[in-house]
Amino acid sequence: MVDNSKTSGQLIIELVKLRNKVYEFEEMNINKSKLNKRVDELEKKLEHTTDNYKKLNDTVKKLLLNNIEEINELLIEFEETNKKTVLKKAVEKIGKSITSIKEVIVD
Repeated sequence: MVDNSKTSGQLIIELVKLRNKVYEFEEMNINKSKLNKRVDELEKKLEHTTDNYKKLNDTVKKLLLNNIEEINELLIEFEETNKKTVLKKAVEKIGKSITSIKEVIVD
């Protein structure tokens, strides 16, 4: 209901204030839309990053398991033969294992 006791000037001022409120709400909706888009982008990046982390983790586990098996075999051979060359191979394998894991992580 309109208050008839107000002058036309006062009504115009109220109208301008209401129009400004509408602009504020429109601006808020635009900002909300931008924020929603950004949130969607970040969620996709998080999914991608999580997938990459899982793949990296699986790759490192496989490398570790394979290298541990090979090193254990060399240590068993060393126990049986007591050859220093076999022990040296095990130590080299450990170094290569660490290097290959570093390479996977850096890539």
